[in-house]
This record gives sequence, structure tokens and C-alpha cells, in this order.
Amino acid sequence: AYLDTIHTRVLNGGVSVNGVAITTDLAGRTNLNGAYNLVQSGAAQSINWVTDSGPITLTAQQITGIAVAVGLWVQETYTLLGQKMQEIQNGTLTTKEEIDAIQWPIIPQQ
Repeated sequence: AYLDTIHTRVLNGGVSVNGVAITTDLAGRTNLNGAYNLVQSGAAQSINWVTDSGPITLTAQQITGIAVAVGLWVQETYTLLGQKMQEIQNGTLTTKEEIDAIQWPIIPQQ
């Protein structure tokens, strides 16, 4: 249960992709998926987005890059979560301190 709590905190903590702050709670990821779908379908060539610094306009290429980076990052967190759950079941990950020390994936900046 504690590991799940930490994983949720990581997922909801937000990320930066090439200098653009992205909210990664469920609503943020949903909005990002919607923006990605709009540009992929050709319905939009750019997307208006709001960051902590204010409103910005992102190109279809920028939205695609951000959405793919965030999607891959989410998957990496779930891969690591599964590995750590297995370690808990095996008895090799046993304390909150060990869980707190887990190095969660980050998004490489370009």
C-alpha cells in the first residue's frame, strides 16, 4: 500500500518536457491525450496550453513530442512499480526507507 501511495505521488507530481511544465495528475494526462488526439487527427495544427508561467501555444510537433515523452515516462513508472512489488513479495524490499529511496524514472530533456 505504501509503495502504491508513493507511485501515485510520482505520477501526480508533474514533469518538465523540454522546458514545458506538464501537469501529470489524471486530469493533466487526460488533457494531454486530448491535445495529442486533436493534432494527430489533423483537427488542430497547434494547441493552446497553460503552464505555471502562463499561457503558451504549442505546435503539433511539440504536443506530439510531449505526449509521447509523458506516455513513455508513465509506462516506465509502472514497469518499476511492478518490479518493486515483486521485490516486496520476495522479501527483498521491506522498509519504508527502502521504498523512499527508489529512484523513479525522469524524462530526459533534449
